[in-house]
Parts: sequence; C-alpha cells; structure tokens
Amino acid sequence: MAYNSTDFYSPPFVNGVMTLTHEECVEIITACKTIIEDFVPTHEMEQPTDTYVICTYNRIDWKKGINGDTYSRLLQYDVETMSEGIAPVEETENVVSE
Repeated sequence: MAYNSTDFYSPPFVNGVMTLTHEECVEIITACKTIIEDFVPTHEMEQPTDTYVICTYNRIDWKKGINGDTYSRLLQYDVETMSEGIAPVEETENVVSE
C-alpha cells in the first residue's frame, strides 16, 4: 500500500520516505506545483515554504498525505525521465574486508 493512511507507524505519519508509484508521484507533484502557483504572497510569507506546500497539500485529502522526507524526494523526481516511483533508500552497512 503506497498511501499509508491506516498504518500510523509508517510514513507519512513518521519520518521516512513513502513508497509511491510513478502515477502517485505525478499526482502529488502536479498538486504541489498548483499550490505553489496559486500562492499569494503576504507580508508574513513572501514565498511558499516546503512546510506550507506540504500542509496545504495534506489538507486536500489527509489519506493521501505526505511528509517532509517524501516531499524532499519528490523535488528530485523528474516525471519526464523517471518512471519507477519512489521508495525508501535501503541503508547498507559498510563492511570492511580484510
């Protein structure tokens, strides 16, 4: 399940990158671009911050919410050249050979 709307121990409810398909990445990126384009500057906030974009996006449908780690990964996702979606990066231990 990509959107972890019922697992409150997995992203986006905790730190870490969510697993999303290409179609889900495109949907989120498109929505976030619209949020940024529709942003109206104020004296307090001259440009949209990542937090603003994430919170505004999450208000659309909390069941498809994202967190900061996922948003950061999506900022690097090129919908034109990438097609695999995103997933958490597996951490590997550095093993020293003797």
